Amino acid sequence: MANERLISTMVELGVFLKRELVRSLLSQGHRATGELARSIEMIVKDRLDAVTLTGEFLFYGKFIDTGRKPGTRKVPIDALIEWIKQKQFQIDIDKVRGVAFAIQKTIFKEGIPTRRSKSLFQERTGWLTDTLKESEQEIFNQISKGANEEIDILFTNLVRDTNAKLLAA
Repeated sequence: MANERLISTMVELGVFLKRELVRSLLSQGHRATGELARSIEMIVKDRLDAVTLTGEFLFYGKFIDTGRKPGTRKVPIDALIEWIKQKQFQIDIDKVRGVAFAIQKTIFKEGIPTRRSKSLFQERTGWLTDTLKESEQEIFNQISKGANEEIDILFTNLVRDTNAKLLAA
């Protein structure tokens, strides 16, 4: 099958990238529920003209990657309540909703990461973009190796088929 080596290469690359993305999330302290890390999927598709590798993850992962500018849409209260529960903050259960509104207000005013989260962690954004940038050379090396192997196979098959036709004639 054509593209067999490229498909295999992309699957291996997807495994590598998922591992690096999860490592990046955890090193930045994004582990409240682990749902974002578990949601990362790498999908390889064999198209007519290419083999593609795409990644998917939960919607809020983009805000963890790029941050959130002050004054943009407010973070949903239900999501904040769930996050507070997951973090197991020592808060009276009756006050969780009020704390969620306070966090929402701070995020709306300061964006993400907030001043407090910046002081708690070195850097809290770029888990995706920074990881992809840091992995550029490995991505290039793996794709180049897979493409070269695929070209070798195609060329070997072309020569073999041509020789067989010449001998048959």
